[in-house]
Amino acid sequence: MESSFVINLTTPSVTALMEHSSSQLEWYVAEVINSMAIFIVLWVGISLILFGVRTKKWQNGQANQLNAGNFYTSAVVAIFSPLLRLAADQAVFNLRSSKYYSALLCEIVSDLTVAGYVISATCTYIFLWFRQHTLYQHPSMQQLRKRWLVNLSRFSFAFIICACVVTGVAFIWPMNYSKSLYGCKMKPRKSLTVWPLYMGNGIGMVGQSLLMFLFLHPLRSASTRSIAVRIKAIIKRSSVCAVLTVFSDLISMVSLAFVVPDDATTHVTTTIYEINCLINIFSVLLSFEAWKSIVFTPFEVLNQRLETTFVLKQRIQSKK
Repeated sequence: MESSFVINLTTPSVTALMEHSSSQLEWYVAEVINSMAIFIVLWVGISLILFGVRTKKWQNGQANQLNAGNFYTSAVVAIFSPLLRLAADQAVFNLRSSKYYSALLCEIVSDLTVAGYVISATCTYIFLWFRQHTLYQHPSMQQLRKRWLVNLSRFSFAFIICACVVTGVAFIWPMNYSKSLYGCKMKPRKSLTVWPLYMGNGIGMVGQSLLMFLFLHPLRSASTRSIAVRIKAIIKRSSVCAVLTVFSDLISMVSLAFVVPDDATTHVTTTIYEINCLINIFSVLLSFEAWKSIVFTPFEVLNQRLETTFVLKQRIQSKK
């Protein structure tokens, strides 16, 4: 009796049922994280815009301040940039239920998710680059603004943009995805041409290292005493956020390269990248001193509107 029970567990029908249950769990987890990520992106993005309008971040008089002008615009773009990725992920998760489900459709939609990730990563690193650039423009950082540091800043920007382009093309150009009974999945690593990816990641690591140096250099420089206390606090905060972003990207990359099995569906791989995306969003948000005020700005705007409406109603009733 016992032996027959064990044998039954190994039959194809039971194995298929177990695989189906596992796939359903992956789908539920992926959908929850995706929905949560979309909500957070929209909330933080709208909050940033409302806060920027209320504090006049885009007015001429504010444009040269640390948290205004082009820098603030780069933050808004960095927050909203994952939306293409998240929308494409939603399509990938539900592609197998479509009557047009095919390997080609898997490739097209999966390539869209890669393009979305590349755009999001590029915008995040442009934001970080703008942060260090605006910090070095501050009067108290004038002694540190050497020519070699300016050139290093330009090189870091070039390396990061180049890495994003190379990695994106290396993923999108070849046919890397196929369909399965439980959704789209990447082809086995043995069949992929990986050297362009390694090259892109290598270039990216050089750019990330240069960017990290630019953030940390003012903290270890002999001229640190001349830096204003507020600027020093912003440098420390920005350095932590930059480290968090870089390590999050590295961990997700290593996980997908060496930890996630070859037969994993895109539910698993995209979920890892979406967690990475959420960490990057929080890194952008937390780099602001007023991040708490930013998050609660929609409530403040709503409360202000309700108070205004209430006052208007009171005036109309008093006239009657």
